[in-house]
Amino acid sequence: MNTLAKWICPLAITLAGACQGVNRVEGDPASAAPVPAVQLASTDDATDPLVVPTRPEDTEVDEWLARLDSLMTIPENAYDIFDKGRKQLRAFNDSLRSKLLSPEQTGRIVAYMDELLARHPEARKLITEHRHLVENLTPGKVAHDIVGTDIEGVEFRLADYRGNIVVLFFTGEWCAPCRAAYPYQRRMLKRYKDEKVVLLGVNSDRNLETVKEAKEREALDYRTWWDESTRGPIATSWVVWAWPTTYILDGQGVIRHVNPRLEQLIEAVDALLREGRAVDLAHPAM
Repeated sequence: MNTLAKWICPLAITLAGACQGVNRVEGDPASAAPVPAVQLASTDDATDPLVVPTRPEDTEVDEWLARLDSLMTIPENAYDIFDKGRKQLRAFNDSLRSKLLSPEQTGRIVAYMDELLARHPEARKLITEHRHLVENLTPGKVAHDIVGTDIEGVEFRLADYRGNIVVLFFTGEWCAPCRAAYPYQRRMLKRYKDEKVVLLGVNSDRNLETVKEAKEREALDYRTWWDESTRGPIATSWVVWAWPTTYILDGQGVIRHVNPRLEQLIEAVDALLREGRAVDLAHPAM
């Protein structure tokens, strides 16, 4: 078993978590290399059922934190905490994206992150980012606002679209898995053109003309913030480390799904539309 597997597999198996996409790297994002997923089950986009986030038992949270802590005690120097420790925290948080944590469970995980920071103050930025993700960017949390300019230079906010189901793509023309999602995005634009469903993008390409040309060529007629790089302010505030990253928000701005697979995007949005119609029938407007 190689070094990476020794670090990643135990935690991933325990939490059934995996991450796919292209990792953020230093410098030009075009130099990023695909990161293999930890295969725990079928990954066929056409057959995998949509995983709806579920509430874990408190005992499960205890087990996760104990396993994470046992792995995080292994780093012995700054290199270890920034390299190996980062992998552990990412695997842990990727797994939480399929969980619906209670406020108490969230608080316990945040408290552990604070303890970890006390042990590793040299990794403040790394640990603080992951603490922020647990506290704000997992299912059940209200997504914090995004303020930025679109590719025409016009400022707009995520909050402008409250009341709609929002599918938020962190994407880039430089990223092959992101480009693979284009046909699904076109399909969604057509399918939901008469529904209260909005697609929004956060683009990380360095060249604005690249963004404009790609959106026109691919007929991706949805509004996009230009974040200018993978280390742009929006991606940074949303702790994005792999592209594509996708969030689905309900009409109240609550995060309902993180990183559903391509076919699952449509299944997830359809389910939220049905949920909204059921609420409307149960509570008709006066």
